[in-house]
Amino acid sequence: MKIKLLTVGKIADRAIKEKCADYDKRINHFFPFELISVRDEKIKNLSEMEIKNREAERILKKVSPDDWIIALEKSGEQMSSEAFAEFLDQTTRNRKKNPLFIIGGPLGLGDHVLGAANKKISLSHMTFTHELAALFIFEQIYRALNILRGTKYHK
Repeated sequence: MKIKLLTVGKIADRAIKEKCADYDKRINHFFPFELISVRDEKIKNLSEMEIKNREAERILKKVSPDDWIIALEKSGEQMSSEAFAEFLDQTTRNRKKNPLFIIGGPLGLGDHVLGAANKKISLSHMTFTHELAALFIFEQIYRALNILRGTKYHK
C-alpha cells in the first residue's frame, strides 16, 4: 500500500519542485509515496468541458482498482490537520486501498473524475495553482503522518 498524488501538469517551478521533493523524501521515511503527473491540455480552441474531459481521460487511465480516489476540489470538505490525519489513518487502515489524491489543471477536475471520487477535500475556498496545491497537500500528508506518530513536528 502507498499514498499517491496525481497532478495535471508537472511541477515546473524550481523552488516548489525542490520543496515537494523534500517532502516526498520525508513522507517515504514513514510511508511509501508516489507522485504521478499527467499532461495538461493546452487551452486553445477547445471548450472548458472538452479540456476537462481530455484531462479526465488521462487521469482515469492512471487510476487502479486498488486506489481510493480523493479529489482536491474547492467545494469539497475542509478539515483541520488533526481531522485530516484521522481521515488518512482510516483510509489506509480500513479501506486497504491506496489513497490517491488528485489535483486538477487550471480549470479544475472534470465531471468524470469528480464522479469517480470516493471523497472530495478542499484545501481552501481560494483557488491555487496545481503546483501550490501539490506543495500544500505534500505538507499536510507529512504533517498527518507526524500527528499519527506523535512527533513534535505538528506542535
